[in-house]
Amino acid sequence: MKKINRWMLLIISTLLLFGGCKNQDHGNGNLAPITPTEKDNTIEYIILEKENFSEVIEQAMEDYQSQRGYKAWIEKEDNKRKTLVLIGAGEKPTGGYDLEILEVKKGKTDEEVLITVKVIEPKETDDVTTALTYPYIVLELQGEFTHLMVQTEKGDPIPVFQEVEKPSKESKEETSLHSEKLQTTTVEAVFTGYIDNNSFEAEVNNEPQAFRIEKFEGELPELKPGDHIKIMSIENEHGQLMVQGIEKL
Repeated sequence: MKKINRWMLLIISTLLLFGGCKNQDHGNGNLAPITPTEKDNTIEYIILEKENFSEVIEQAMEDYQSQRGYKAWIEKEDNKRKTLVLIGAGEKPTGGYDLEILEVKKGKTDEEVLITVKVIEPKETDDVTTALTYPYIVLELQGEFTHLMVQTEKGDPIPVFQEVEKPSKESKEETSLHSEKLQTTTVEAVFTGYIDNNSFEAEVNNEPQAFRIEKFEGELPELKPGDHIKIMSIENEHGQLMVQGIEKL
């Protein structure tokens, strides 16, 4: 009886040994090869709401409103760079159209970005306006991306309005020197009101103009619509008028 038990134990041990070796086969057996997990190349982004649009975005929308395509540019804020992308679907016959971002991912290099977008069309049952509309979407990507491509969900490329605009890579000393060389313009105007916390509007020769005050280090006088003022400003690289001084007349 003991001999039988020993033989049974030996047979079971042998089967377990060969079975274990088979599961670890690295040759051409039936086991699927282990592949490394692919790197996640998706990029985080923010869809900007209209109330957060800067004057640069508003101007870009005005320039390309009725066209289908995209424009991208790089902005610097607090020593950090971000890439803004405006995508327009072009002119549509009715309301109810919209743009949906399906994917934003890196390309072959860290500076390349591929954006996949889908045009949402209105359903037959939707109650939409019969006026012409111009669907658009604005993305903010954290970081500097100099090579962008926007495509439809079918892989068709969307035309580009303008290649990526990059801010100049100046040092702080060069930037300061450049600012000193900018010509300060002084105008008399009539204050019409604040646009937001960073800008106000004033009429210069009966023409409304916007002035930026977010970098103004002086003290603003108390202003109300109709006040006559003198404004000292410089024009930055985006064509914005940056207030350097302001006086009530």
